[in-house]
Amino acid sequence: MNESVWARAMTQDAGFISSYAADFPMTEDVAESFLPYVMWKRGVASGVGSEQLATMERTISHRFEAFESTAIDLRPLIDWPLGQSSHSPEEACWRSDIGAKMKTATYGWLTCAKRSDGRLLWVKVRSGR
Repeated sequence: MNESVWARAMTQDAGFISSYAADFPMTEDVAESFLPYVMWKRGVASGVGSEQLATMERTISHRFEAFESTAIDLRPLIDWPLGQSSHSPEEACWRSDIGAKMKTATYGWLTCAKRSDGRLLWVKVRSGR
């Protein structure tokens, strides 16, 4: 993270996401802001309510923009199942997900599988887990 970009974001935001970040802004603010950023990226699928997500965005939106400006690959954090997933059958998955299983609220258990045509897709698990 570029220090000047982060410092600018800190001054533009409404405050800090935690009292710990406020107490130690030079050493802990990035770390304290990262998990809320990941939750904000996942949206309600993160298990956080829409009101809480809106509060996070109001409080540290410029920090979120600073994270967005990096080239960090959040796919393992954003798309990996945490609780109930929003994936659906026939949706694409990654090679690293082959064999992974997840429970969805709508479709039950899904697994990532390589189809005969070579595509990687989430498919319904036929029986058990």
